[in-house]
Amino acid sequence: MALPGIAYYEPALGREVEWILLAGLRQIAQREGESLYLRLSTRPLDQRLAPAPSPDYRADVLRGGYRLVDARREPGWDAEDNAVSIFATGVMVADAVAAARRLREQGVFASVFAVTSPDRLYRGLREADSHLLRLVGADEENVPVVSVLDGHSHALAFIGSALGVPQMALGVDDFGQSGARQDLYRHYGIDATAIARAARRLLGDAST
Repeated sequence: MALPGIAYYEPALGREVEWILLAGLRQIAQREGESLYLRLSTRPLDQRLAPAPSPDYRADVLRGGYRLVDARREPGWDAEDNAVSIFATGVMVADAVAAARRLREQGVFASVFAVTSPDRLYRGLREADSHLLRLVGADEENVPVVSVLDGHSHALAFIGSALGVPQMALGVDDFGQSGARQDLYRHYGIDATAIARAARRLLGDAST
């Protein structure tokens, strides 16, 4: 996440990879900017998850993330009672969306944010117009955060403090296990079930 002179990106969808590569190549051609590090996966994702192409979507991808699911539009959404924000990086976006659907069935409304670059999102906090603070609306100022990626949990652990809300940061904080992908996700507590459980715990569900 934090190497000098290197911009780290971990997009979830193919269109995003194209935009990030084009931006990196443009910097090379103009002999400016920094090196680009792309962390990708062989895990197939349903590309229909992607929003419709737009200049805003592209700009958000390059700045570090975008809102994929907006739970505020759901009847009954209440920032003080039943809302949570899920920030997911790379292929974990699919599990975050699946968790949001499960939570909806249980009366919890989860907005999902796809973080294309934890690095860019973090660095943006130093700017006057922070991209993270633009992504999260003023009506969500008390909504707790679950973050998840299939890397070390600290890569997204800054989000809660930046927003001033409680956070549970899920990730892979040790190594040495081998097995099927879904078994490993379950072992490390980063699958859809674990994400939903973390969200309910933040909302005070003592049964989780």
